[in-house]
Amino acid sequence: MLGFFGLLNCINRRLAWSDPKGQGLQEGGGDMEEREFRRIEEMMGGMMGRFRAELGQELTQLRSEIVEEFRHQIGVQREDFQHKLNLVVEGQQMLAEKLEETRSELKVDIGKIDQRVTAVAADLAAHRRDTEAHRKGWRVREKEGGE
Repeated sequence: MLGFFGLLNCINRRLAWSDPKGQGLQEGGGDMEEREFRRIEEMMGGMMGRFRAELGQELTQLRSEIVEEFRHQIGVQREDFQHKLNLVVEGQQMLAEKLEETRSELKVDIGKIDQRVTAVAADLAAHRRDTEAHRKGWRVREKEGGE
């Protein structure tokens, strides 16, 4: 396909060949007939029509490529977001499990402490009974201070 300047060059050569003086479209050249102007107009119109059609096809193709790339990028972003969301959910599940494990361990430890306190209380009660049984040398004071 000829470009615009290529077309003008062809027209100039044709006119120069058909012009007995060989002046073509040069300044001061010969007269062009009306049919030659119409032919040039038709050629230019045809070229412009083809140019518009090709440009329209290119724009349509470019639009399709842009839409396809946009959809691809949205898909990539969605997958990335989903992956990060899955990591957060997994972290929350791990924290919940750890919390439940800690709660169970605390219950066991509190149970052990409760047994120890009960055992110390029982030992203390036994010691007090023993101390009170020997009243002669030992007395239990209930009040603090110097009595």
